[in-house]
Amino acid sequence: MFGDKASYAKIKGFNADLITYAVVGPNTYSIKDELKKAGFTFAQPMGWHSNKQLKVPDGYTLVPLKFDDCYDEDFEPIDKVKWMLKRMGKGEPAEETPKYPNSHFVGEIGERLRNIPARLLSTRQCSPSMYGVSTCCLFESGENIFQWFTTSSAFEAFEVNDTVLLTGTVKDHSDKYYGGSAITTLSRCILKPIE
Repeated sequence: MFGDKASYAKIKGFNADLITYAVVGPNTYSIKDELKKAGFTFAQPMGWHSNKQLKVPDGYTLVPLKFDDCYDEDFEPIDKVKWMLKRMGKGEPAEETPKYPNSHFVGEIGERLRNIPARLLSTRQCSPSMYGVSTCCLFESGENIFQWFTTSSAFEAFEVNDTVLLTGTVKDHSDKYYGGSAITTLSRCILKPIE
């Protein structure tokens, strides 16, 4: 699709050693014209970057990034890098502390999990999709965290902190959210009150 790694890395602004230098600071958008003039290019997930160490304005620094930390084996961007650079730009640690450090993935993809006692931690609206506006419901069962994206109103019968029996099909295991916590994503969920 894109050829070999070295060719794709060159297109994306990495040098022969598969390294690029990302600009980190409080608001790179506000200095985008200056960065462009200096020779930086913009691409996700690195933001403003160059294959060599160019001079940056006061208050900004360069962070070397390896190609394998920015793109997966299919050459898809790894979002974790983008959030790491944003945290560093705010003066926060590069690695976020997992919000739920003891959570583990539950079940196998496609497995139907039934009647898991869980506490509803939060609900928040997500971006509209072709199915309508979805809501992300986050649940805690013991130390494990489950999330469910839904356009149904089934969750509306419950309040945050209510305990329910959660039934759903394992759709995904991901650690992209909540600081690297292991999150089990469910689909086709049924919620029942615990009596």
